[in-house]
Amino acid sequence: MRNDYRKGFGFRHYSITFAAIVVLPTLLLWVSTAGAQAVGSVQTYAGDVRLVRASKPVPIAVGLGVMRGDHFTTGTNGRLMILLNDQSTLDMYDSSDLVLNDQTLGAGGAVSTRVSLFSGLMRSIVHVTSGTTPNFEVHTPNAIAAARGTDFDTAYHQNVHRANYPNCLNFTDVYTRQGTVQVTALANPSQSVTIGPNQSTTVACGAAPIAPAPGMGAIALYSTAAAAVLEGAIIGGYAGAGGFSGGGGGPATPRR
Repeated sequence: MRNDYRKGFGFRHYSITFAAIVVLPTLLLWVSTAGAQAVGSVQTYAGDVRLVRASKPVPIAVGLGVMRGDHFTTGTNGRLMILLNDQSTLDMYDSSDLVLNDQTLGAGGAVSTRVSLFSGLMRSIVHVTSGTTPNFEVHTPNAIAAARGTDFDTAYHQNVHRANYPNCLNFTDVYTRQGTVQVTALANPSQSVTIGPNQSTTVACGAAPIAPAPGMGAIALYSTAAAAVLEGAIIGGYAGAGGFSGGGGGPATPRR
């Protein structure tokens, strides 16, 4: 009887020790992730998508928590959708470069979000809570697009030649699908324009934004599939298609 008891005790001791070895690292990982204060997660992706966090590469995976300061890039065949904690989404197209600067929750449920787009094209769908005003900004090297509505697209490209701009090679383009967006040039912060649904504007180098114009404007220059993509053919098909297709479902490579 005594030997059996000791054997049983030894088995239970081994089981507890083994469980601690298995569970403890998982618990520490959970605590570490929670301490990092994730502001969203990777919803879906396809093609060449890369993430750098604290100067170190991190493998992309669906469900991966995204943190303040995360730096995302997509290749010529890359697509990435990020779902933020407030249910807003960031949809990066090919050849894009994005940093998630911050998202904070304020009094009364107000959310403040700031991202920086250094190149490429991104669609932002801003979740608006009843009784709150959106505070959602997309910064580019020469402009700020501040959402006053729910759905808009921002593009930034450099070393691009455009007609009517002989002395400028860097452009920010903004197109609003729903609501309104205020666009301001960094070099002329006192001059801004507000674009409504199905309107666009451009900030060329350090000039003030041009007057709002109907349609997608210069954003259409960067993708032969832009009309279909920006109309929601890709985003609207996530659930039915099971995510992005891996075979070139996104915009074409920007024409330069």
